[in-house]
Amino acid sequence: MISLLDNALFRNEFIQTFAVHINTTFKPARVLEMIDSMQQRVRNEIPSQIDLYGGQYIVFNPYGYHFTTMEEWEYYVQLMRDFAVERPGYLRSFIMDRFLLQECMI
Repeated sequence: MISLLDNALFRNEFIQTFAVHINTTFKPARVLEMIDSMQQRVRNEIPSQIDLYGGQYIVFNPYGYHFTTMEEWEYYVQLMRDFAVERPGYLRSFIMDRFLLQECMI
């Protein structure tokens, strides 16, 4: 099977597009703003969700159960915030390692 990444033109375009998204779409300030906005929009509904589902096993929840307190919900929101801040650095490192790039290239 032929890999698109073996094609130098495609590979360079992929790396450039990836870099643009790291520096714009997934820029921590932008993602944090979105998380903050969504957090504010749903905050008032969380107590009802806790009353209905608190502590129940939820199949689609990667942690296995539904949170039981507002503090726990805020903890999970903070995990998303931390991920948003840390992820671009991991992605840059991955791309630089995968394609043997110099730091200045992404």
